[in-house]
Amino acid sequence: MSFDAALRSPERLSVLVVDDHDVVHWGIRLMLTQQPWVDRCLS
Repeated sequence: MSFDAALRSPERLSVLVVDDHDVVHWGIRLMLTQQPWVDRCLS
């Protein structure tokens, strides 16, 4: 399934991002929390 198709799908989408750099966690959390399809972002 493409990313665009996943956004249009009524099904929930789970994403796991793993990185050991704090700045990456901060940036991805900032980017994801601005998306309407993101329920929550844990790190």
